[in-house]
Amino acid sequence: MRFLKTLTFLMLATGLVFALSAWAQNTLRQSIPGIARDATGAVVSIVMSDKAGQPISQGSGFLISADGRVVTNYHVIKSGISAVIKLPNGAFFVVDGVFAFDKDHDVAIIKAHGNDFHTVRLGDSDRLQAGSHGQRFSDRGLFSCAIPNGNRR
Repeated sequence: MRFLKTLTFLMLATGLVFALSAWAQNTLRQSIPGIARDATGAVVSIVMSDKAGQPISQGSGFLISADGRVVTNYHVIKSGISAVIKLPNGAFFVVDGVFAFDKDHDVAIIKAHGNDFHTVRLGDSDRLQAGSHGQRFSDRGLFSCAIPNGNRR
C-alpha cells in the first residue's frame, strides 16, 4: 500500500513539475506580436552618401542604446563618407561615425547624433538553442521568424 501511495505522489509531483515548466515557458516567452510592438520605433533606415552628398547605398539597422548606437551590416556602410538614419516616424538623424565593425561577420555599429532613442531589447545568443525561435525586422515594417539549426560560424 505504501508503494502505491509513493508511486501516486511521484506521478502527481512529476505532472506538476511538467505543468509548471510549460506554464513558465509560455509566460516568460514573449509573443511575436509583443516583440514586434516592442521593436516599433527602434528599426531604422540608413542612407549612406558619397563626398558630394549623393546617396550611394541604403540599408537597415536597429537601435541598441538610447544614445544612438545602431547595429547594421558592414556592407551597408563600407563605401560611404557620411550617413543619416531615418526613424519610422520620419525623423532624420546624422550619423556621427562608426563605433565598431567586423568585416568578416558583416556587422557594424554606428553612432547617430541624438538621445532618448527607443531601443530593441537584445537576447542572449548563448541561450539560443537549435529549434528555438528568433525574430528579424526590416526598416519597411516587415517581421519574420527564424529557427536556428544549430550550425554556428
